Amino acid sequence: LKGEDRLKEAIKAAQKVLALDPDNPTAHLNLGCIYKDLGQLDQALASTLKSLELKPDNADAHLNLGGIYKHLGQLDYALTATLRSLQLRPDNASAHLSLGGIYKELGQFDYALAATLKSLEIRPDNASAHMNLGGIYKDLGQLDQALAVTVKSLELKPDSADAHMNLGGIYKDLGKLDQALAVTLKSLELRPENLISYLNLGGIYKDLGKLDQALACTVKAIELKPDNPDAYLTLADIHHAMGQIEESTECLQKALVINPH
Repeated sequence: LKGEDRLKEAIKAAQKVLALDPDNPTAHLNLGCIYKDLGQLDQALASTLKSLELKPDNADAHLNLGGIYKHLGQLDYALTATLRSLQLRPDNASAHLSLGGIYKELGQFDYALAATLKSLEIRPDNASAHMNLGGIYKDLGQLDQALAVTVKSLELKPDSADAHMNLGGIYKDLGKLDQALAVTLKSLELRPENLISYLNLGGIYKDLGKLDQALACTVKAIELKPDNPDAYLTLADIHHAMGQIEESTECLQKALVINPH
């Protein structure tokens, strides 16, 4: 809440600047970045586009625009904006990292790998880049490489909930369930209301044969996000493993209502 209050104060400050200087591209960009951090993506988009209207060759504005489009699920626009940012500033490690994330969501893993490695070439000790690289290697099925770079990410930033969560997924895929359990629990210690960690934890407990714990974790995930079809699919599997066929069928039906495809 304190962080959100600070962002709202920053909005007021940017708006004061714009009241005096309505065509200040930096103030519009700052406003776009703040709205993006608050999750107010329509306002973020409008402010960032206004900034680019006033200063078309601003690499930072194109990069922020790419991030906004990515959050909006408009990946083609995100790709175009991020590539434009890199045309303007080719040695920007953050832009290469963002590009890798966009390619990953597009399923273009070789391009994602190349962009993320380029980011690390420019900034070798970036924990987020090592973590993202681990996710790409995991998607490529290269689990040993995924493990190594995710562990490196945690050496650089030991309190990263996301890196612990990702490491748990890698250990699970490697069949190392005790390690998967330990690091996923650590992820939840660092960020207690993390939907994906609860979902992952449910899957780990299921694989360990601890079905009551698996059920509780998956129900918690649904409490956090009731419209998540993956949670209902996981819950259906758990009910099926417990011999609760009627409950399993109900969960499958709920998943199909949320996502018919």
